[in-house]
Amino acid sequence: MMFYNPKHDPFSPAGAVWVAVEMGGVPLQDFVHPPRAVYVLGSEDNGLNRPIVEACQCHVALPKWAGRSASYNVAMAGTLVMYDRMQKQLRDGHVVAPGDGKGEE
Repeated sequence: MMFYNPKHDPFSPAGAVWVAVEMGGVPLQDFVHPPRAVYVLGSEDNGLNRPIVEACQCHVALPKWAGRSASYNVAMAGTLVMYDRMQKQLRDGHVVAPGDGKGEE
């Protein structure tokens, strides 16, 4: 069976790093988001297939809290990753918060 390989995609956004969001990766709280990224999320029932995870340049895992598994529906998983990305960009000064009159960098 052949799987799509994002490393060889001529239509991928220039310089974008493909990031698999799946259990077993770098914990989200420790992950350094690439400046340009494509986040790959799997289905809610089965997640991502191993060959797809291996084809991505990075692999990040969502947090597991006491009493809760690390499995989320795909909308929540995407929301958590994007929120983490934005918070880290704001913290590191890569994005200026709306309303401060400085615009985006």
